[in-house]
Amino acid sequence: MATIEIKFSELAHWHKIHLNTAWHISLRSKDPSTKCGAIITKGKYEVSLGYNGFSTRVKDLPERYADRYLKYQLMLHAETNAILKSKKSLNHTTIYTYPLPPCVRCACNIIQAGITKVIAPKPLGSLALRWKDSLNLASTLYNESDVQLILVTDIPEWPEPCID
Repeated sequence: MATIEIKFSELAHWHKIHLNTAWHISLRSKDPSTKCGAIITKGKYEVSLGYNGFSTRVKDLPERYADRYLKYQLMLHAETNAILKSKKSLNHTTIYTYPLPPCVRCACNIIQAGITKVIAPKPLGSLALRWKDSLNLASTLYNESDVQLILVTDIPEWPEPCID
């Protein structure tokens, strides 16, 4: 299935809400360099969500996040976290991710879980360069597996939420 690019302003209302929710969930991440969020939906309804971070019972120690190699060894990506937290079947669901599409490792989990649509911002700048090879390979896997990838352009800058 081919990758589609669409402007944020052209998205259906529920897609905008879910993409915004993925952004909002990303703010829960304690990763100082890249905060990622994911939400899995069935139609208009949320099924599961996740953000990048360490497993539930693993200590969120600042020195672990400061060591890039160690951090990547311990980190669960937002997409995998959302898949693992789901208590329902994920067949024929959609996953929204922010700030970039899933890497190839997460794409494997998405395909295996039965998710059939991925909606994410089109990566730009340093994110696009850093993740280029992984994202290209993920796109190849989606094509082979009939998973639709929708890359969203012109996403507005969302303000920091009020947290009391």
